[in-house]
Amino acid sequence: MLKIYYTNASLLPEMEIVMRKETFVGRLLLAKAIADEGLVYNPDMILKNEHGKPYLSYSDDFFFNISHSGDYIVCTVSDTEVGIDVQKLRKFSETIALRYFHPNEAKMLETLEDKSDYFFTLWTAKEAYLKYLGSGLSGGLNSFEVVMFEGLYKIRENFNILPVVLHSCFLEDGYKCFVCSLQDISPQLIEVRFDKGIPQFE
Repeated sequence: MLKIYYTNASLLPEMEIVMRKETFVGRLLLAKAIADEGLVYNPDMILKNEHGKPYLSYSDDFFFNISHSGDYIVCTVSDTEVGIDVQKLRKFSETIALRYFHPNEAKMLETLEDKSDYFFTLWTAKEAYLKYLGSGLSGGLNSFEVVMFEGLYKIRENFNILPVVLHSCFLEDGYKCFVCSLQDISPQLIEVRFDKGIPQFE
């Protein structure tokens, strides 16, 4: 099982100002995902590991991760460990790429005309992988590289292809979204809208 619940914050009702808070909306998406799996949403039982990654303490086979950028908030859920990242394309510094990307990636970036698309493809995929690990950016972006292997985005570290798969998920033009998982199935995209206000999930 691999699902991505997502919503566009710009479509939220104007009267529900509180819903524009990314953390709050992320928890709403998580609550719906939990309810869809027949579990009970209990925010008091959501704990964090030593690196700050949240997890559901009362389930051994329900994993989740949340990200937000621009107007989008995304929440991925799975029955195995998972990480997700979404990024709105914007101006970036090539100095950042040279400093934080793997040398092979930095060299490739220098040869491209459309540097923005490649930069955010790498950045988003890398962060999704680090969030999968639960270490965040503290894990270092230049210790591994994102490569295409047998038609899939994969992670190569110390010349070894790791078993995780990076799935690219289209939300709309101008955004990159990747989910990282051990599963090679395509994630199910589920749009959640809050046109009628704040829902209640039990």
